[in-house]
Amino acid sequence: MKVRARSLGAAGGARGTARTHCGTHANHRSQTAIVAKAKSQPNENRSQRKIEAMAERGMWRWSPAWVMGTAALGLLTMASACRPMPPMGEEAKTAAPRDRAPLREVRYTDKTPEEWLALLGHRKAQVRDQAIDALVQYGPAQVPALRKLVRQSNHVNARVSALRALSVMKGAASTAVPDVMEAARAEEWDVRAAAVEALGTISQGNPHAVTALCAALRDEDAGVRAAAAKALRKSGAEGPQVLAALIAALDDSDANVQSAAAAALGRLGAKAKDALPALEKALQSAGPVAAVSIEEAVRNIRQAAPPP
Repeated sequence: MKVRARSLGAAGGARGTARTHCGTHANHRSQTAIVAKAKSQPNENRSQRKIEAMAERGMWRWSPAWVMGTAALGLLTMASACRPMPPMGEEAKTAAPRDRAPLREVRYTDKTPEEWLALLGHRKAQVRDQAIDALVQYGPAQVPALRKLVRQSNHVNARVSALRALSVMKGAASTAVPDVMEAARAEEWDVRAAAVEALGTISQGNPHAVTALCAALRDEDAGVRAAAAKALRKSGAEGPQVLAALIAALDDSDANVQSAAAAALGRLGAKAKDALPALEKALQSAGPVAAVSIEEAVRNIRQAAPPP
């Protein structure tokens, strides 16, 4: 019995050795096939192809070579993606200027103007912004369609986006002033704010638009009032009507409105010297947000006004 057991054990060991040898031989053949497959690929893709082939055959698990290869590939990828840090501190003062690639202009040519107009009311702000940019690139020929959208659309986002597009077109959209003035009296505050902002860039000295902006300084919404003061500054409007409206806005309860009104007065320079008493009075009770603009306005007016 002992002899038989020993012989069976020897036979089992031989079979195990044979199986191990066969497995090693098969593994060697697989590796040879992988190497041959990798050599058939271009040089720059050979390592990646070999790793992919090993992954398909399940040979990468816990393989030190695979771990090291993957780590090296990751480091190479990170190194190629990283850019050198620009000089900082004292070195930045003497360093030669670096050449920068020019910004690529984005062209929206994958849709027609009609399709972009339909996207002005999209629920995503990013899509609406892309539609505005596209329509501006198509040029003043889109002004009639934008005017129609401002007048007839029942969608708030579409009307606001159309007004923003007209605002970017500036003087090229001056024919839309009547429609934008009507939108400045809309029920929705955001439509009114967008309309007031557009009037500041497209009015081109239109006296009716200036009157509408002065009236917007008395709007019930603080955002609309602030937009009106900023629009008066951008439009370059001046005169007794504008001066009186901006001086009255210095007493507004909202700091942003006060700040925008003071900035508009400061732009007028010497023509706003009659507003100095009102500015100095507002400065006494102004918060930190408005105080900066008021002080700057006083300084600009005094520097521009001739001494008495």
